[in-house]
Amino acid sequence: LSHKPNYDVSKALNHSTFPIFAKMIADKQRLKNAFLKSSVSLIALVTVLSLPLLFFPTQLVSLFFGEKWLPIAPVLPLLVFAGIIQSCNNLGYNLWMASKKYVLLNLHLALSVASLIVGILYFVSTNNFYGTGQAILLSRIIPLPLLVYGVYRTLRHAT
Repeated sequence: LSHKPNYDVSKALNHSTFPIFAKMIADKQRLKNAFLKSSVSLIALVTVLSLPLLFFPTQLVSLFFGEKWLPIAPVLPLLVFAGIIQSCNNLGYNLWMASKKYVLLNLHLALSVASLIVGILYFVSTNNFYGTGQAILLSRIIPLPLLVYGVYRTLRHAT
């Protein structure tokens, strides 16, 4: 429920941006413009689609799943933020694949998985169900500086 709007929009945009980025890889200025426009569009659209889950998690869980699922409602905002960040990650992945920066892509993915494992081991044991959401969000936040650095470096040195 929390990743559905993010995933669908992100997937559609990613399938359409990869070929564009690949064709523009030699034109640094056009690549930068395309990446910035698609990033702003993606973040705006995914955020707008996620607002109901941020502001009305209890009501939506009750409506779609019933009263016995209400304990998951506090986790939804964490998962929404994680989904928004993951949508941004996917756009960065497209840029890296188009520019053949596979080391950055794999490093980011490895850091995401490692931080998820550490987060699950730590947060789930102390916060149970809510800890799962914390671990997922942490696994999206920790590699974020690498994403920003890698995108900056790729756009600066696009050849």
